[in-house]
Amino acid sequence: MSGTNEGGQVVSSLRRSAPLLALMLLLLAGWFAWNGYTQWRHEDVTGAVERARESALAEVGRALVTQAGQYDKLLKDEQVVAALASGDATTAAAAIRERFKGAEDVQVWPANLADAYADSAHFGYSRLALLEAALQNDKAQVRIVRDGGQPRLGIAARVQLGDTPAVTLVRLPLLRLTGAFDALDIPADGYLALRQGAFNVVQKGDTGLAGSAEAMSRPLGKDGMRVAAAVREVDAGPFGLGAIPCIVVAVLMVALALLALLARFRGDRGTQGELIRFNGSGWLLTLAVYPQPFFIDQPENISVWWGYGLAHDRPGDLVRKPMRECSGAEILEEVLFQLQSPERERENILAASNCIPCTMPYVTSPFMARDAGDRPPPLPAGSRNLAFLGQYVELADETALTIEYSVRSAQAAVYALMAVDRPLPPVRVDADPPDAMVERLVNAAQWSPS
Repeated sequence: MSGTNEGGQVVSSLRRSAPLLALMLLLLAGWFAWNGYTQWRHEDVTGAVERARESALAEVGRALVTQAGQYDKLLKDEQVVAALASGDATTAAAAIRERFKGAEDVQVWPANLADAYADSAHFGYSRLALLEAALQNDKAQVRIVRDGGQPRLGIAARVQLGDTPAVTLVRLPLLRLTGAFDALDIPADGYLALRQGAFNVVQKGDTGLAGSAEAMSRPLGKDGMRVAAAVREVDAGPFGLGAIPCIVVAVLMVALALLALLARFRGDRGTQGELIRFNGSGWLLTLAVYPQPFFIDQPENISVWWGYGLAHDRPGDLVRKPMRECSGAEILEEVLFQLQSPERERENILAASNCIPCTMPYVTSPFMARDAGDRPPPLPAGSRNLAFLGQYVELADETALTIEYSVRSAQAAVYALMAVDRPLPPVRVDADPPDAMVERLVNAAQWSPS
């Protein structure tokens, strides 16, 4: 069958550019996917840091309340009350230290804090602020103070030392406050810190983010203690898209790239050698469309293809009679109907085409079942001047009913009779499906129409 091939050069040109288009789409897909991943990762890290911050707030806050409550309870202990009532600061401090487990140091100061203010820089401004806060409240106050050159947990409470108003100061290991904080899991590209004033009591994660951590900080009480947090900033996605839209766009672009590659070797059946089957057609039609030109000196405006019907005794879907009774024009009309060609285009093709029908009752006979030895090899054993060729000799691995089968049988016969010391071209065997699929994809990307 032959027909006009208008626009074939344009389609061929577009097909040749399909791999480049697919590559560009895949690069864009990778860009969108990477942006989607980085934004998703940023959201995931932000969520993890925020959860860690809330856990730190809860645990540290609970520790502050617990330590203050324990100290308030301790100050009501009979022996501590008696020691304070004695009016001796040393005795009172010893009684408190004895009963407050883990206390590193206990001091009792007159409420006027004269000695502390006399050399406030040496005494420590954080300790002085804690004592002043305790004098202004009825309950114990807990803060982080610098004592002995190291951060410590300080607890202060207003007391009565004999007949004199006084204030007590207990120094505890910082671990009582930061133990829960140390157990928190912080992502490598996140940051979390327990701060008081401008001082980082303890910090975890990427310390390079410390300068921006105040934006996500949350207060602990009213004394300047807080939990600060930060995550590494990422650029907004392309066109302001978020993580999920970026991933969706990436998937769509991968799909478009695959379609472009399919269009390279499947989009225009007029340049391919694949079979096009119409499984639901009444005649069980199949078309075989080859790369053009198929023949030497074939005109550029002519295309050639062939097809067959396995159910030639049934009526067609458009032409309601058996295929074997149809003319070439009727067969072509049925084929165009199966291809869903528009009616106007169908008329133009029918007017400019020639379809030649023929009957081939034995065309599939090379596929008939057989046993080993039913068909001879190209060169029978002991033969010196006789060889066989064609579809009915036995060749290992090669597929019957192909031109390659006939050619290989002739090659095998000639090589054997003429003692040609050269191996036959290898037969392609898809023994490893994943490798074969990759090989087909590479070959398809490198192939171009004639």
